[in-house]
Amino acid sequence: PHLLSKSVLDLASSKGVKIDFSTFKNGTNSKQILGEDYPLQLEHVFPVAQTVSLILSTALGEPLYSLIHETSYTAWVLEEEDKRIKEISFRESPRLSYQDAEIELLEKVSGKWIQFDWSHIEEWAARSVG
Repeated sequence: PHLLSKSVLDLASSKGVKIDFSTFKNGTNSKQILGEDYPLQLEHVFPVAQTVSLILSTALGEPLYSLIHETSYTAWVLEEEDKRIKEISFRESPRLSYQDAEIELLEKVSGKWIQFDWSHIEEWAARSVG
């Protein structure tokens, strides 16, 4: 399932767009679902290069399920939010990248969008730069 920026949720609500973004597929028309003025981007919350680096540094025989599962979050964000993330990205902390870009990420739990728990991603981020 995908995460979602609060801005996308608010904009979708104001426009009456009723889509479950947690399962919304990335496709040709997906980016324009909120209109041409508000293009969306499906963003990797934890940089893929860091996930690959962690995989390559994992001891042979060590299970990779948790690493892959906990670093593979994607989030629907506005394209303008994606640009802000890239401008101020902190490899040491994906949470700080989003916080400094003033983007609140939400996750869908039991049918409700709630604030995303960054703890697992932050643990992996600390390992990837340590």
